Amino acid sequence: MIFLRVIALLALLPGISAGEEGLPVSPAGAPAVTAAEVTAAEVTAAPPVAGQPDGAEATEAAAPAPPPKPQVDWSQVKNPVAADAASVARGQALYAGKGMCSICHGEKGDGFGPVRGQFSPFPNALIDPAWHQRFSDGQLMGVLTEGKLGTGMVPFIPDFLTEDEGWDIVNFIRTLNGHTTEAYEKHQVELRKEEERKQEALKKEAF
Repeated sequence: MIFLRVIALLALLPGISAGEEGLPVSPAGAPAVTAAEVTAAEVTAAPPVAGQPDGAEATEAAAPAPPPKPQVDWSQVKNPVAADAASVARGQALYAGKGMCSICHGEKGDGFGPVRGQFSPFPNALIDPAWHQRFSDGQLMGVLTEGKLGTGMVPFIPDFLTEDEGWDIVNFIRTLNGHTTEAYEKHQVELRKEEERKQEALKKEAF
């Protein structure tokens, strides 16, 4: 039995020595096949893998993504809608209705809307003069269009409001500047007391 296995092994030696490990051996008289040619043939003949694009689909999938939309410098955008009585009236109706502004910022713009407690930070008080000084009309329009990162403010234009409606809301919000409410004043007192407590604590911890 061992003798027969040895004979069989010897019969295979010419074929083994003529080829490379893992590659087919060319028949007698045929040109030698290189490893690169075999690899290329295998890749060409390989069937497409399910779920992967091939041919034109693969070329289309590899196409570069379109460039992102250029960012708008909202501080340079001018309000095209005159802040007349008609625009302010439309803005007030939108603020309380379709624009849903009062739900967060309050009916009077003091930041005490029905869902105030669900947000951190709290919605801005649109009656605060310092807040009005920080933002131009264009920047307020930018918030309505893009939302505000880090807050609960989401984009409203164009999904819920048109651009003209957005400008009407901006014009109405400007009329709230300097107004006040009891809830707003009480909150300001609490903020001042909290700041005083912090300063006292810092003094006690000073070395």
